[in-house]
Amino acid sequence: MIIDFKYHIASLIAVFLALGLGIFIGTSLGYDNRIGEAILKQQKQLTLGIEKRLDELKKKNDELEALNEELEVTNKVLKQYQEETLPVLIKGKLTGKKVAIVVTGYYGLNDEVKEVLKKAGAEIVSVTEIIPEELTNPADIDYIKSQMKWQTKDKKEFYTKFALEVGKNLLTPGDGSTLLALAKTDALKITGKYGVPLDGVVVIGGGLNESDLVNYLDLPLIKFLKTVPVVIGGEYSNVEKSYIKFYQKERITTIDDLDLPSGQLSLVYGLLGVKGDYGIKSTAKRLIPPMGQ
Repeated sequence: MIIDFKYHIASLIAVFLALGLGIFIGTSLGYDNRIGEAILKQQKQLTLGIEKRLDELKKKNDELEALNEELEVTNKVLKQYQEETLPVLIKGKLTGKKVAIVVTGYYGLNDEVKEVLKKAGAEIVSVTEIIPEELTNPADIDYIKSQMKWQTKDKKEFYTKFALEVGKNLLTPGDGSTLLALAKTDALKITGKYGVPLDGVVVIGGGLNESDLVNYLDLPLIKFLKTVPVVIGGEYSNVEKSYIKFYQKERITTIDDLDLPSGQLSLVYGLLGVKGDYGIKSTAKRLIPPMGQ
């Protein structure tokens, strides 16, 4: 039960104003005993009402505090249970799988995501981190365009060319050399091997505000990467602006809680080819994939 304290505070203020008004009226009318007794009686009733309301608020507050403590204990137990069972459920599931990670969102790469993939037996072939704050920087845009000799009519076309360049380096045999030029700016960080066969790619997005960047960066990249057996679009549970509804346009598996054990379990099974939309947000169809698959 949620208490609207603003409403109760406003009510109490109104009562105190009424008391003050009563005192003012009593003073203005002089010392008529009958009027004075009536005002005094009314003030006593209002005072009793205030005390009763304060008692009710205290009782409800105590109940909420007790409930909150119970929920905290329950959440700790559940989190511990998930963390202890997750390694058992994913052990060896991705043995032999080569996976690339591409981060396009504003929240970086959670180390737990990499650890889960490693515990499941996957080989993380490469990690590509696109830094949106820098990619939208006019100075970095001009530098990249000059290095790549790109002619673009606007930023939207630039973002798309950037996305496709990342995709080509991930999938085309070679050493990813053109990414080295891009990585000389603060807009891109790369580690690992590029141009090797992949079993899966995980794209991790999530925005800070409403932006078309997802349409001109993430979606062209995902569309290009769909020749890989499995492409997963994910984000963390606490992102300000979700990219999941955009990723779903490309009909790929989506996971909206990669920072939680449930999302990490979904990630492993998603890379095994179990399709669906998983997580805790309104865009999810299930919390986790069916374990029988």
